[in-house]
Amino acid sequence: MLMIFVYRCRQWVKVVGDEDLVLLPPSQLYSLRRVCEDHFPPEVVSRGAKFTRLKEGAVPSLLLPLPLSEELMLQFMNEEGRYQFKHFLNL
Repeated sequence: MLMIFVYRCRQWVKVVGDEDLVLLPPSQLYSLRRVCEDHFPPEVVSRGAKFTRLKEGAVPSLLLPLPLSEELMLQFMNEEGRYQFKHFLNL
């Protein structure tokens, strides 16, 4: 489950196109950053009486800048990032 979370987080960072996000560990991305509903197709947005949620596996795909290069993405979850994430989960 943890690897799925990290993989999805990496996907989102790449498509959002913000270079500053590459250096944040997934734990900080999850707790401090959000992507607006406008960046998701309607079929992956589920509206309830109280909450709007994304369906499992949803990835932002609308109204976004160019995705980040693989070269930049190599910095995502570097050794320091993996340590910080493990520490966050108390592993």
